[in-house]
Amino acid sequence: MVNAFSAMLKRKRATLAQVRQAWNAYEQIPLRLVEVETEQVLRIASQYDIYAYDAYFIVCALQQKSALLTLDGGLRQAAIQAGVKIVEVTA
Repeated sequence: MVNAFSAMLKRKRATLAQVRQAWNAYEQIPLRLVEVETEQVLRIASQYDIYAYDAYFIVCALQQKSALLTLDGGLRQAAIQAGVKIVEVTA
């Protein structure tokens, strides 16, 4: 997450104050670790021509029957094709 926020700063898509506010909101999200099947991750990565770390998000969303929130267009498209519901972000 820190890398994503720093990229927003670098690209001038957010101010430091906005990033601090977003980080504070992020810290309020309850997180838990889940096991994923590596075989399924590799299959999805291959099928949709995406990196494994993006495939992990898709597999987690499928396993947990949850929606995915992303601003990454490639991940969004692959997730939709895999049957994952996308949470739409509006400005």
